[in-house]
Amino acid sequence: MKQKHFFTILVCLMLLLGARAQAQVNPPVDLVAIMADMENMLGSAIVDESTVPPTDMWHDHGGANGIWRSVPGQIGPGFVNVDNDHNGINDDTHMSLLNDILNNTGCLLNLNQTTLSNIRASYDAARANIVTWQITISGIQIRNGGSLVGDQDITVTTGQQACIGTLIGDQCFDVDPLFGDNGLLHSADPRLDDYIRDLGAAYMVIGDAQSLSYFQGLIAQVIVKFIPILVNNLLAGIKSDGGPILDASEVEVDFGPKAYAVPCGEISQLGPTHVCITDPVSVCVDITVPAPSICQAVQGFIDRFNATTWSYTARLSAGGDMNADGTTNITSHNAAGGDRMQFKA
Repeated sequence: MKQKHFFTILVCLMLLLGARAQAQVNPPVDLVAIMADMENMLGSAIVDESTVPPTDMWHDHGGANGIWRSVPGQIGPGFVNVDNDHNGINDDTHMSLLNDILNNTGCLLNLNQTTLSNIRASYDAARANIVTWQITISGIQIRNGGSLVGDQDITVTTGQQACIGTLIGDQCFDVDPLFGDNGLLHSADPRLDDYIRDLGAAYMVIGDAQSLSYFQGLIAQVIVKFIPILVNNLLAGIKSDGGPILDASEVEVDFGPKAYAVPCGEISQLGPTHVCITDPVSVCVDITVPAPSICQAVQGFIDRFNATTWSYTARLSAGGDMNADGTTNITSHNAAGGDRMQFKA
């Protein structure tokens, strides 16, 4: 991808003005707008509900560090005009490159329609796959329930039922799915599940290993805050005091240099918490979510954001060559002085 001069940019603009409507991804996506709104959305979605008013945990607050400081590579709380993944191209500029392909809005010289269609189809397939993903927490300990509820370990998966064995049979509870209008992510902020879906698919299609590691670290910090919420939702039907069972502020993790490897040793267990079952019989149990269970749940989820058959690394990564003209994207970006329009021309 070589640096183009003013004439080439002018040709691109003329082609865009005269272009007929062509295939786009469905539903439509604006990755640049998502990047611009990410900071605001995370500040709204990741909050400590135990304070009045709820505390925005993404940003620095009350002398405490915001979650953004624990994301490997994150330069600040924002996502615009920064290179958080440190691949040499500002994140929103890199997303703009893919955004043009997905929406047929850029100057797509030297890319044939088959290539463009395949990239769009891969992006749609990745998005469709991501929204089926769930989180599984195994090894949740149920203890001290007496003769009615024996000691046991249970597994909780979002979007499925979870059961606790009792003397009178299994007591089962519905667990909300992760994605969708009734999902855990959507309940935190209606934008959260859409943004994870759309950006996750984008990073997977771009296929840049360094970018994917960064995104995994970002999503790990988001998901680790939802583990207490997930368990709370599961147990909402069996607690008697009406208050939250687990406090999201209990879960803290500070990532090291490897974004893709969740440091299990730095995660604390949740509980034990004393919870009373009121229906169909009255009995109290102690519930603990061990730290390794939290770690495995988070790691298992973020590992799915990887370079797969949907990836077009050779075209779209920083070291790739979108135009297949012998010049890498990062070289073109640098030659354009970081100017987004010249870079993409």
